[in-house]
Amino acid sequence: MKEQVSKRQIEILQLIAEGYKEEDIANKLNIALVTLRRHKSLLYKKLGVNNSVSAVVTAIDLGLIRWELASKYKIERIIEFKPEYLQSGITILNYFSTILQQKTPNSKSVVRIEQDGLNVRLLIIPEKGDKIQVIERTLEEYGLVISGKMNISDFLTDSRHIMELENKLEIAKLELRFAYKQLEYERECHKDRIGNIEKEVNWLRGQIGNTLSEIKQITIGTKIN
Repeated sequence: MKEQVSKRQIEILQLIAEGYKEEDIANKLNIALVTLRRHKSLLYKKLGVNNSVSAVVTAIDLGLIRWELASKYKIERIIEFKPEYLQSGITILNYFSTILQQKTPNSKSVVRIEQDGLNVRLLIIPEKGDKIQVIERTLEEYGLVISGKMNISDFLTDSRHIMELENKLEIAKLELRFAYKQLEYERECHKDRIGNIEKEVNWLRGQIGNTLSEIKQITIGTKIN
């Protein structure tokens, strides 16, 4: 893949990542607008994407451009989990991509889950034209739902979507129960904690929900130098 992308196309990718408009990119690189658009079309095809945000994220994953220069705007949450909470927590965080599509069907923003040991980062990269305030509010309300401070029916209106979120939370509960059973098998010292699974689930959801709904932890409009 890397061999197929030219030096010029990488330059274009980096400028897209830094938030420049097509006209500005064309002027910076001293190329015609039609040439720029041809490069972008070829890039999307090579990377297997259909929009600029997906192109940037894929390019980062392939090592074509540097992440620290790649986002003009982002929303970020980082949570450290205990080992037994990890998979259940990832399930809840990862479902936000579905929630965002349900609440804002036309959004092309990218939601990423990155794991480093027991640290999990939820990263949202808004697409041009997406209202970051709407994404921020959706994330905040999702956090309130997860922590039990808001009813699902007050957050989602479609009955199918409500049922899907309820099911996802039940799956997270089962994953937590399974994790404890594994610990019981491995350490033979967690029988009492398995009996208090509801308490553990509530604690986990509270931790995730409170982190997601704390606006002060969101990074918005910060250009990465």
